[in-house]
Parts: sequence; C-alpha cells; structure tokens
Amino acid sequence: MKVLITGGGGFLGQELCKSLLHPSCPGLRRLGAAPQKIEQVVLFDIPGASFGNLAEDPRVRVETGSIEDPSTLARLIDTPGMSVFHLAGIMSGTGEKDFDLCLRVNFDGTRNVLEACRALKPRRHAGTRNVLEARPGPQDGLVRVVFASSGATFGETDESPVCETTKQVPLNTYGMTKTFGEMLVNDYTRKGFLDGCSARLPTVVVRPGLPNAATTSCFSGVIREPLKGVDVALPVDRNLPHCVSSYRALIRNLRALHDAVFGEVGQAPIDRAATLPSVSITLQSLIEAMHRVVPESQHAKLGHITDAADPFLNRVVGTMACRHMEHTRALALGLEDVPAVDTMIREYIEDFAADCIVGQTTEGVPTNGEN
Repeated sequence: MKVLITGGGGFLGQELCKSLLHPSCPGLRRLGAAPQKIEQVVLFDIPGASFGNLAEDPRVRVETGSIEDPSTLARLIDTPGMSVFHLAGIMSGTGEKDFDLCLRVNFDGTRNVLEACRALKPRRHAGTRNVLEARPGPQDGLVRVVFASSGATFGETDESPVCETTKQVPLNTYGMTKTFGEMLVNDYTRKGFLDGCSARLPTVVVRPGLPNAATTSCFSGVIREPLKGVDVALPVDRNLPHCVSSYRALIRNLRALHDAVFGEVGQAPIDRAATLPSVSITLQSLIEAMHRVVPESQHAKLGHITDAADPFLNRVVGTMACRHMEHTRALALGLEDVPAVDTMIREYIEDFAADCIVGQTTEGVPTNGEN
C-alpha cells in the first residue's frame, strides 16, 4: 500500500510517517477490511523542507515541489487504492496577511490533490448511467483522502460548544479556505471520484521546534520556551479559551479517521467531516499545568512569561470559535479522547527531553536525571 503525506516535512507529517512505519502499526484499513501493509510512504513538501532522518528508511520516499503545480500531484498520486493525508497548507497568521497566497495553496492546492485522485477513479461499470450507480468500493481502487481542516472553519456563532451542525462562517481567510476544502472533499466523494474525509484539527500542544506562522502558535510556545529556559511574551490574552490536543492523540486519531467507516461512497452521510477530540484550555491553565508537572525545586530554571497582547493575533484567535468544540461524532467513529493537559506536557518532556532544561515529576518521582 502506498501513502502520500503532503506537508510531510512538517512536525505532524513526520510524526504521522513515524507512526505509520512503526512496527506496532498493522497498516491502514478501508471500510472495515483487513489492514493493508504499508509498503511506501511519500513525504511531499516545498523545496528546502527538512525531513530529518526519515529518508534513511527504505520505505520512505522524499519529494519536493509546489502543490500549486497539478502535474506534480499527478506524478505523486499514481497508484489506485492508495491513501493521501493532505496536511499541507498556509497557516492562519500568514493566510490572513496574504490572501492570494492562502487561496493558491490552501484552495487551489487542495483541488489539485483531489483532481489527481479523481484521475485515478475507476471507470463506470458496464450498463450504469452515472457514477453514483456504479457504487465504487475500496476494491475498485478509489484513493482514500484524509484532509486536514481546522476548527477555524467555525467563526461567526454564539454556539458553545460548536458542533457538527454549527453553521460555518469563518472570520479569517485560513478558515474560509479550510471550509472550501471540506466542501470539495464532500462533493468529490459524493460524485464517486474518491473516498474522502476531513479532520477538523485542534491546536497541537506541545509542538516542538521554532514557533510557526499559526496564530495559535503561542499555545505551544507558552510551554516549550519556558522549558528551554527561554523567556516568552504571550501575544494573546492568557484567559482566552481554545481547544487543543496532544500530538500523540492527534496522530492516532488521524489514523483512526482514515480507518473509520462513513458508509458507501456516493451515499449518505454526504458530510465526511469530523471535529477531532480536544480539550478547552487557556494559556493560564497551561502555565499552571506546567508548574504542576515541573518539580517546584526547578521552577527557577523556567523562562519568564510576560503578557504582550498583539491586537491582530488576539482578534484572529478570538474569532475562531474554537473555545469549545463538541466531538461526539469522532468518538462514534472510533477516535479517542485526548489526555489531560498535565499529560500533554509530560509527553512532550518525555519525547523531547533534549530540548528541556528541567525534568518532570511522575507520581512524586522526579525524572530526567533529577534527584
């Protein structure tokens, strides 16, 4: 089985690749069938992207190029029945500042991915009048697509929590393009061109590395930088609620959504989007959790946290309606709930100990070399 991950040089793309290639991964399922062994993972990203040491695995193929180029996607999506995790996209901060770039990458790029999948659509069965009568299934070679959407698709609403039936009126360009992407996935699936679904991703905590261009980047930075001993200024209100997930849970849920059974292609439910499980937190609650996880004797090592609200970022984050998001549909599809915030921070320290100058306390026992 071949798998393509667009945005494969990013943190989530690389973590998803590692998860798919892990010995404990049985493969990916299609409509409840037995898992198919993963023979190749193609990581695709822009030129200059870093893929770490993943390219050393003989099952991994690294490709770079522009998602704006249809011929590039047609070359990468070339195997009937393969799977595509479409994670590539312009982040919310950049998208709000550069409307045309966000449209080209997030909207046109998504359509290029879907068109390449459509080109592999099996021919109609003899005697059928339209593609829906053919009732194509996984054995017919439809490409399975998991599109990374966002809670930013919800904006102008007073509903709390937002749910699957909340009207999507995004209040930023990034959210608008993600809403369009969901609609495209739904319609391409309805027409029988592919077998797709959309995952509304919450913000990931804690994302390692450098801050990215997402307006919600501070929800990782408020933990990541102090654990390095680096001071951090918070660009949004520390009491603004926002939904987050750990990266471990999010990767497991992306795989679970791929394997989820929505029904036959071309039949109800037409809506193939699901809001991934999350928990609502604030920057202040993250700070308090970090102080619980890090032993009090090490608090002096933590970087200092100050407030420096940016009106632009505060407005964009505040209008995403991601304060509370219901995820009952995701749970019904077999996805898992997210751990407590303390656990998210513990997982980060365990996985990225080299980036932390402090340890953690697990049930009263200090770790990371602390006595």
